Amino acid sequence: MKAAKYVDCTLILENEKTLSLVYYDEDGTRCSEKGELGSDPVVRLTVKRLNEWVNFGLKQQEASRGKENPVTVDDLRVIGLNLYRILFSDRKIQDTFHDVYRRFQAAYKEQTEQSGEGLRLRLRIVFEKAAESLGRLPWEFLFVPDADNPERGFFFAGERTELILTRYVPVSDLVKKLSPPAPSRLKILVAVSEPSGLGAVDESEFQRLLAQIREITREEVPVLRGADCTYQKLGKTLDACRPHIFHYIGHGEEGRLALVKSPEDPDYDEGEGERPVRWVTSEQFRKLFGVAKPRLVFLHACKGAAASSQDAFNSCARQLVYADIPAVVAMQYSISSHDANLFAKTFYEELGRGRDVDEAVKAGRLALGGKVWPFWEHPRFGTPVVYLQTDKPIVLPLPDEQESREAAARTSPAPAGGSRVAVPAPAVAASPRPGSSEAAPWPGGPKPPTGFEG
Repeated sequence: MKAAKYVDCTLILENEKTLSLVYYDEDGTRCSEKGELGSDPVVRLTVKRLNEWVNFGLKQQEASRGKENPVTVDDLRVIGLNLYRILFSDRKIQDTFHDVYRRFQAAYKEQTEQSGEGLRLRLRIVFEKAAESLGRLPWEFLFVPDADNPERGFFFAGERTELILTRYVPVSDLVKKLSPPAPSRLKILVAVSEPSGLGAVDESEFQRLLAQIREITREEVPVLRGADCTYQKLGKTLDACRPHIFHYIGHGEEGRLALVKSPEDPDYDEGEGERPVRWVTSEQFRKLFGVAKPRLVFLHACKGAAASSQDAFNSCARQLVYADIPAVVAMQYSISSHDANLFAKTFYEELGRGRDVDEAVKAGRLALGGKVWPFWEHPRFGTPVVYLQTDKPIVLPLPDEQESREAAARTSPAPAGGSRVAVPAPAVAASPRPGSSEAAPWPGGPKPPTGFEG
């Protein structure tokens, strides 16, 4: 089976006022347009307030055990249309983007009709350090309006399987030096941080998630929990296990995560009781990975994480990926344990098949968006956030596992979804990177330059 091919359209947010659009024309020539971001304060305030409304609605639904959620798809469209106005207020940028999109749709239709294998259009939003604050906005709800009727547009990260939206940051020197992954089974280390006073995980949901991860990795999964979930023990375990992925379940605040304080900590006080909290900054957290740097960190808020602010994990994700973690996946809203587990299960299954991180996230979104009728009208599909520095795969499956996973993908039923959803069989090898021998900006066109063009 051939891997999917990509057409990349990159929006580089240079600061809060300016951006560049990088794309390839039909001849494979790299092109760039400079423009201005929308600066209307009413637009940005609308996104900010409705973003808080979405988080409130999801918390309300969790508190009512799924019975109440005041957020409607119209609220999501308003967020998405205002995000569109921020990105595409400059007419040159808007016209160029729509021209790339129209050419992609024509190429996608032609290739799908001829071979049954479609292209992917990846919209990559790059946040330069000076534009880091824009990462707080929920770009996963970006809504591209129809020219004649704005309500007939589509969520770019939503139901259309040929479209992928991913957040990027400029590639660090350390990430550039990463060696290509060797074929192996997916190795995951799980840490469950439950300091006293911050709330515990839902035990049944955690055990279900752990069982799913073990089924995917086909081996025992090391877990740090309780009094063992300290900074010191975590560092030693990471060095010993050297996992591809570190999966953290717990609590967060702006720029920091909660671990359990150790007797080795200089400020340890027995009078604080059992499992006192130790807040770890993103910079301190990054230093855990000095010897055994994982290729991906997954930040998973535990149920009832009352201590976690709305932007906590999104903020930590941004800071970690700026600090040399190649890929970070996090949840930007309160999300039920069941939904988080559904996303994680789908995400890990796709990674285990050798799919790219952004493809695996897209598969997880499809699972969330098609969970309950009416499809794609619940904000859960926009909850997962992915930040990348690299297009390299996390892991390549072992040769003897590729065939069995491919067979399973062919026989498993497609997830429920709207009329636009047609989930293709997953690739079983690494999808081509920009600049690889298989990647082309347009079908039959010249090969693009090697590496991410930022």
